[in-house]
Amino acid sequence: MKVKFLLLSTVLSFLFGNINAQTFVNAAPTTGLLHQYNGSFNGAGVTFCDLDNDGLDDIIFPSSQNERIKIFRNNNGQFTEVALALNILDVLESKTVLVADIDNDGDRDLFISNLTGINRLYRNNGSVFEDITATCGILMNDSLHSSAAMFFDYNKDGLLDLYAGVYSGFGNNINYYNMLYKNTGNGTFENVSVSSGAGNLGNKILAISTIDYNNDGWEDIYIANDRRFGNTMLRNNGNGTFTDVSVITGTNLTMDAMGLSVGDFDNDNDLDIYISNGEEGNAFLKNNGNGTFTDIAADLGMSVNKICWGNNFLDYDNDGDLDLFISSSGGNPYRENMLFRNNNNGTFTRVTGSGVDNTHYLSYGNAIGDFDNNGYIDIAVLNDFEPCLLWKSSGGVNKWIKLKLEGTVSNRDAVGSRIYVYRNGSRFLRTTHCGQSYCSQNSFIQTIGVGSVNVIDSIEVIFPSGIKNTVTNVSTNQTITIVESGVIGINGNTNEIPSQYMLQQNYPNPFNPSTMIEYSLPVSSQVTIKMYNILGVEVKELVNEIKSAGSYNFHLNENITSGLSSGIYYYKMTAGNFTDTKKMILIK
Repeated sequence: MKVKFLLLSTVLSFLFGNINAQTFVNAAPTTGLLHQYNGSFNGAGVTFCDLDNDGLDDIIFPSSQNERIKIFRNNNGQFTEVALALNILDVLESKTVLVADIDNDGDRDLFISNLTGINRLYRNNGSVFEDITATCGILMNDSLHSSAAMFFDYNKDGLLDLYAGVYSGFGNNINYYNMLYKNTGNGTFENVSVSSGAGNLGNKILAISTIDYNNDGWEDIYIANDRRFGNTMLRNNGNGTFTDVSVITGTNLTMDAMGLSVGDFDNDNDLDIYISNGEEGNAFLKNNGNGTFTDIAADLGMSVNKICWGNNFLDYDNDGDLDLFISSSGGNPYRENMLFRNNNNGTFTRVTGSGVDNTHYLSYGNAIGDFDNNGYIDIAVLNDFEPCLLWKSSGGVNKWIKLKLEGTVSNRDAVGSRIYVYRNGSRFLRTTHCGQSYCSQNSFIQTIGVGSVNVIDSIEVIFPSGIKNTVTNVSTNQTITIVESGVIGINGNTNEIPSQYMLQQNYPNPFNPSTMIEYSLPVSSQVTIKMYNILGVEVKELVNEIKSAGSYNFHLNENITSGLSSGIYYYKMTAGNFTDTKKMILIK
């Protein structure tokens, strides 16, 4: 088995580009990104986001008591601090700063989660920001202590709603709910924490993220709770309410959870979760595809066993799979930032010699973006009692595409979208969020690595509304904007009616033990899909039925492949006058 995986890894490396020897250098001192956080409670996060919509990622840091947050505007790779000029006057000790267009007017607004007083919401008026906290409906008791937060559209009405965490038991906090605020669309928010079932009463939230864990098109909530209170998975029921499914999903880990990230690390079309912890060890929850998760951190050698905080899935080497970056504030023999490379076979390797591994800062939140627009991910890190960091990537030979998404029916920032990238017979998934890591936010501009290919077969974006946009034959090493358009199909079908018959290449390919086959019908048709061995002998009939016009997928799972040996197979689709055949490779 190890020999086969090594051979497969070699083949994939040849197809998608060799592993690049990326390095990172701390560019904060030379770019003007000068900030030191001196907080009273577990550091804070960082925001890597284009605040002014000029195509350049800006960087925002929370602040210590009696100072404003730090907003660093990106001026072609050099940063200027502009919080006062933008009329941001709040001077409380802050944990999280979120940037999002809450009113869909084309400019981004700003939310501050404060540890020592009332949270603040600022509306962007074009040139300066206006504090609308007192009138917008999110005025929280000033004795509460808020931590992680995120924006997402929980009811899919095209407006971003706000989820603000409360660290119960800290200061005067005693058994308070986390706060879910529904965006009413008229400049105000309605507190639906209790009525929605999303309040998660009395927990110690330090990190939060959306995750559509069951692929039903509705954004669920995963909460990392400190002090062994147990993590929480809240399933979105699609009717404005949530159900706690922590136990039945296997996600109710009892730990000192302090940071989390969501991504599809194994390219199997469902979302996995990495969770930071203390020296007891981090968790890596693999989505089993059946509504449950399994912790594989120890099996992969990724428990780390340090005091870890922010973490982020990122494709640092642009080879098309998700690597992992982790911040830590302590541990034996020393604290350190860590980078793990995805080997594209279900395993990871700790990267040494990259630059980030030879530093021993008191690091908390981290966020990712591409501040110099060279197509490679950079990493911003907030340190406590030490200057912040900006790990600038050296870049490499692998190709990339940068995507800007703009919602029209969905929220303007397209938070909650799914992005599928097809290249050379394979497909991988990326998702958009507003709040992840530890009290942090990543760039809305998606920097996606694609290995050595010069042209991407297609990019498919499914917006939160269900509207799907597809662009084909996309040249790499460029930035493109995809604006939401199209129609929603009958009975909530999220696919538009196809214009032609089509049989897609299966993904993943090669595969073991399962793969997905997608096909499209412009009209109602009798469809057959049969599987043949290399001698042309039929071995399986996969599909044989009448289907309405639309797009479909067939999951070729291990129950079907259990009796087949490793080798090359073909699958043939017949529908009307259309026939097409594709090759697939099964490896056991």
